[in-house]
Amino acid sequence: MAMWMCGDAVRKQAGTERIEALRGESHMTRSAVTRPLVALRGAHRGSGGARRGRRR
Repeated sequence: MAMWMCGDAVRKQAGTERIEALRGESHMTRSAVTRPLVALRGAHRGSGGARRGRRR
């Protein structure tokens, strides 16, 4: 929702301070959503788990 609000503020030509505040919120929201996924992907790669495309 924060991303939508930021885009709406830009479209409505809101003040620079308002747009920057919404942009900051948007980054925090996106980070909170994607951080756990990125952490899981990194843990999986380093675990020596499934080997893709490798035949024995």
